[in-house]
Amino acid sequence: MPALKSSARRRGRRWPLRAGAALLALAVLAIVVGPSFMGPGPRVPVVGSPADVGLRYESVSFHPPDRPITLRAWWMPAEAPKAALVLVHGGGDDNRAQAHADGLGLARDLVAQRYAVLALDLRNYGESDGTPEGVTFGEAESNDVIGAMKGDSARQLKGKMQKGIGKAQARIGRASSRGR
Repeated sequence: MPALKSSARRRGRRWPLRAGAALLALAVLAIVVGPSFMGPGPRVPVVGSPADVGLRYESVSFHPPDRPITLRAWWMPAEAPKAALVLVHGGGDDNRAQAHADGLGLARDLVAQRYAVLALDLRNYGESDGTPEGVTFGEAESNDVIGAMKGDSARQLKGKMQKGIGKAQARIGRASSRGR
């Protein structure tokens, strides 16, 4: 009988070890295989344009500071603008048209309130170039907003609108650099 108790006791001590090994294997599997499920799905085409809601616009492109890729956007000027705003879409199957949130309607309302709007496609979305790592949930995409407000793009926009770009640049710069 003592041999039987000793064997049961050993088995009783092994189950936490086996459970821990199983959890570790599951974690490794999630880390190795998980990212392949987190990339963007097929790109959703940009449907519509600012002209569909009665806005004048210009298609523009620029480069983020971290990659030699091209990002595409719509510049929607306003009469006597108060400021320039960068309209950034959400994740998932969204793009600068923001079909799920009536983004073109929002842009129309902002322009009517005298805000010039730059609506951009983040990398890996819409008509902007993609990157091998895919969507990074804000880490790399914040550079897209920085690229919109600095460098060639900002000079283009300053030429298009002489007032308000500095205020918008400071606000966007602070927002896009959080956590850095």
